[in-house]
Amino acid sequence: MKTVLILGGSFGGVGTAHRLLKQAPKTGDVKVILVSKSTHIYFNLATPRAIIPGQFADEKFFQALAPGFKQYGSKFELIIGTAEKVDVAAKNVVVSGADGEKVISYDDLVLATGSSTRGDVPW
Repeated sequence: MKTVLILGGSFGGVGTAHRLLKQAPKTGDVKVILVSKSTHIYFNLATPRAIIPGQFADEKFFQALAPGFKQYGSKFELIIGTAEKVDVAAKNVVVSGADGEKVISYDDLVLATGSSTRGDVPW
């Protein structure tokens, strides 16, 4: 079984995971592991509307990741943590989480960690 490790649990990582799992043959020869810092996806485009009371319910602003992948069963694994070190030659990533550090091996690696701004920029 081929393992695809995706680092990043926002739009890029979640979308890629769904596409890979939907296109994988039914034989189960692909497993997707998604590493995310959070249990929920954050809909940042809605932030300006969300600060106005009554415009957005919390359940639309934050969506739990795990329920969206239930249909894939054992072909998908969600790991809550942060990638600390990538060893491209050995094809593994050290991920730290609530249970300590874990080394995850992969066949293919997808970096979908997003971007951030510097300074006092809101959102």
